[in-house]
Amino acid sequence: MTRGIVDRRGQQVGDYLLERQLGRGGMSVVWLGRHVETGRPAAVKILNAGLPANIEADRRLTQEGRATQRIDHENVVKIYGWGQTADAQPQPFLALEYLEGLPLSALIGRGKTLPVERVVAIVLQALAALDKAHALDIIHRDIKPDNIFLVTRDGQQDFVKMLDFGIAKLIGAQPHTAVQTARGIVLGTPEYLPPEIALDQGIGPGSDLYALGVIMFEALTGRLPYNADKPMALAEAHCFAPIPRPRDFAPSISSGLERIIVRCLAKQPKDRYGRASELADELKALHTITTAAPTVVSAPLPSLPPGAADPAHPQASLDAVEHRLRAQLSELWRDQTLPGSVVRALARVDQLRCAIDELEADLALAGEGGALALDLTHEDGDFLGQELRLAEAEESEARALFDGLLARDARLREAIVALDGGAVLTLMALLDEGGLPGLLAPDALDRIGRRLRRHDELARLEEERARLQAEIESAEARVALARSQRVQLESDRLVAHALSEISEVRPRGQRRTLGVRREALRRTLGEALAQLGIDLALASGSRRG
Repeated sequence: MTRGIVDRRGQQVGDYLLERQLGRGGMSVVWLGRHVETGRPAAVKILNAGLPANIEADRRLTQEGRATQRIDHENVVKIYGWGQTADAQPQPFLALEYLEGLPLSALIGRGKTLPVERVVAIVLQALAALDKAHALDIIHRDIKPDNIFLVTRDGQQDFVKMLDFGIAKLIGAQPHTAVQTARGIVLGTPEYLPPEIALDQGIGPGSDLYALGVIMFEALTGRLPYNADKPMALAEAHCFAPIPRPRDFAPSISSGLERIIVRCLAKQPKDRYGRASELADELKALHTITTAAPTVVSAPLPSLPPGAADPAHPQASLDAVEHRLRAQLSELWRDQTLPGSVVRALARVDQLRCAIDELEADLALAGEGGALALDLTHEDGDFLGQELRLAEAEESEARALFDGLLARDARLREAIVALDGGAVLTLMALLDEGGLPGLLAPDALDRIGRRLRRHDELARLEEERARLQAEIESAEARVALARSQRVQLESDRLVAHALSEISEVRPRGQRRTLGVRREALRRTLGEALAQLGIDLALASGSRRG
């Protein structure tokens, strides 16, 4: 085991028998434990041994237990108790509610986003917990996605459990104030750090709301409002950098929601929302979340097209099932308030419908974006094709000129060869016939003279051929240049063709990804409709009984 960490499998800590390790941090290890009498599972957090005294880890653990227990809210993890291990050197432990789910950090950031309605539903639950904590003068001051845990509770997905009040600030008269933070010590997570905490100034409810604003920004845009390599630079950005606009990164965000997020990110606490409930009211006004049981309106339902329940068309089948269930609702619960279980099931169906509609819109945009990119690339390809045809014509013309000059040079060479050496050949022939005396014969001198008189013509042809060589060199360079341009354009056309393929592949891949998500949502919608049918049947049976 790592230094300071004890293997406690099979040990009893307090009333809990430890089974396995759930997680480990710099200050503590969390174990899965079961109550020795009831068998109830719990997450048992035990401090590591040998921690520096100046971080007051034991007092912070005790404060976490006391603060969390005082809040006593359904959206805050429950505390079962705390105490000391039975070791030779006892270590503080805390027994908390065991949660099965995942932190919000697993769903957002680094390009990952959530639909607006889902983000608002999660944030509203966090605000409800913080509103209770703030009413008790407890400021969390380490709000981050890791500390917003999502579980499924009574069929409701994304049920929020707030974690880790270990560094909570107790700003009022508290029955147990375990920790006094030293001046100059900054507590919190840099990515979600309110300016007043970074500057070691007074904090309040607005500090937690600032961090929630960062979380909303990240969940809706897929990125943090501020990024830096070092924590100090990140803290400075929170304090002094201009507030970014979420719609610059996610244009689909409404202007009203952007206004709410920007207000949460105000540098001065006085410019933010004063209370968690105030922020919650604005979010509810902007995005209505069904929390109360509505009255069924007996308006006629639209008729479904023939074949709507065709298994080959999943969405049509879902529409048919939902149509029948809503018809039953209108018939059985006319002008009456629906039971809570049916209301929750209906709200889940409505949320899934909204999510599917958003995906359908994204799919339409992905198709349009792909077509546009492809059209632009095809235009580039057509232009390059035209340029390539011109380059090929230029190369052909240069090649024809070059070949013509080479042919002319060959003819001149033949003429020069025909003239060159004629007198010498005649002299050799005369010597062979009669030796030197034979050269003095009248006809011999005449024959040599005629050959010698061709010298002037030979010199003219050689001079013409010398000039021709310069033209040939220039023509050959022109051919090489034309060929180079053609090859470059062919390369550009290949690149354009590759880009054209990419412009097709990217949106196609995006559409496939969105399609997979849509199928998953449809399956979930089918499960939600099944649950709605069960709840409706149970409620109807109970009413008849």
